[in-house]
Amino acid sequence: MDYKKFKAKFQKAQVKEFPNQVNETPLVSIIVLAYQHAEFISKCLDGILNQKTNFPLEIIIGEDASTDGTLEIVKRYARNNPDKIRLFLHNPLNKIKVLKETTGNFNAAYCYFQSRGRYIAICEGDDYWNDDYKLQKQVDFLETNPGFILSFHSYQNKYYKPLPQDIKYLQPDNDIDRKDLILLKEHPLLLTTCFRNEMKQIPRELLEVLNLDTFLFSILGEFGKAHYQKELRPAISRKHTGGIWSSKLRIKQLALKLHTLKKLESYYKNRNKKAYIHFKEKRRFQAKMLIRKAIKQANRKALIFGIKNYLG
Repeated sequence: MDYKKFKAKFQKAQVKEFPNQVNETPLVSIIVLAYQHAEFISKCLDGILNQKTNFPLEIIIGEDASTDGTLEIVKRYARNNPDKIRLFLHNPLNKIKVLKETTGNFNAAYCYFQSRGRYIAICEGDDYWNDDYKLQKQVDFLETNPGFILSFHSYQNKYYKPLPQDIKYLQPDNDIDRKDLILLKEHPLLLTTCFRNEMKQIPRELLEVLNLDTFLFSILGEFGKAHYQKELRPAISRKHTGGIWSSKLRIKQLALKLHTLKKLESYYKNRNKKAYIHFKEKRRFQAKMLIRKAIKQANRKALIFGIKNYLG
């Protein structure tokens, strides 16, 4: 769906834009999704503002109606950097639910549609970049290598409290071809990427999952390969109990991943037969995992969900 259809379907209340004088033709748009990040957001924004580039950029902050002081902090940054920051203030009425979970999907999609750059980078408000030349080096590569849709680099986890059943993700340290990216055999962490702004419309299925980044990488694979830039310093991914994914219990994570696989299967049904079959098989395998876990925990609701999704 395009921006007009997206707003017609999901926007129930006005999104307010904070006054700014940002260049209307940036080369790179940086999206910052902020929600309950008062403890972390300053480090995130400082890492972005410290970027040294020879091109104009815009920082798009989507503030998703926080109540912990995040709003006041991002407003201060927007007032102090009116030539760089476009701040959008969201209304809770616009939040999209996935399997009864309130998500930041409206915020993410809205910011994506607002992006005017040829390239996009994303840093959630509780993470931060550690390399002042990250964007310059990634853009330099992409400008001279048209066969690649994105560039990515390493990252490190920073834990604030022990997290029960935390799933560790292994970042690839190699280039990823189109087929493997589409099939999600390998994909990077969104925090580390810079990608071409090629996706002019957002599939309906993308807004119906919690794992937006996973789905996004599969779509980006339709446009090109991914390049690993080992020379860049690792970004920092913070893990804390307030994190959207880190805070989910294992059985809930399994159910949400299963739901994502089903939506990927639906997306590719009439556009890529091989991808459709691949995600159908993965969906059935994931359903089996959820069923076994549900039986072990005597979780009737999860068991029914797993069986229904195994059957299709």
